[in-house]
Amino acid sequence: MMTCEQLAEAIGKLNALRAEYGRGNQPFEFQAVCIDKFGVDGHRELAEAGVTDNIVIPWIFDGLSFDAPIDKKKDSLKRFADTYIHSGWQQ
Repeated sequence: MMTCEQLAEAIGKLNALRAEYGRGNQPFEFQAVCIDKFGVDGHRELAEAGVTDNIVIPWIFDGLSFDAPIDKKKDSLKRFADTYIHSGWQQ
């Protein structure tokens, strides 16, 4: 769990090391939990920083706890998908 600035710095260092060891052109994914970027603009900023997989817990923003019933979490994930994943924000 890092800020976007911390993630960008870590990704930059890792990419430099990958290049130094001749692995810069190999596929690589950066999975992250970011604590300071939210919404469509936040997802765009994380993508620009190099994050390939944004790990999210959308039910927290719906006021649900980690031990909330699975059906409520699924409803929250559906709303998240409709708002962000299926919105076309990546274009």
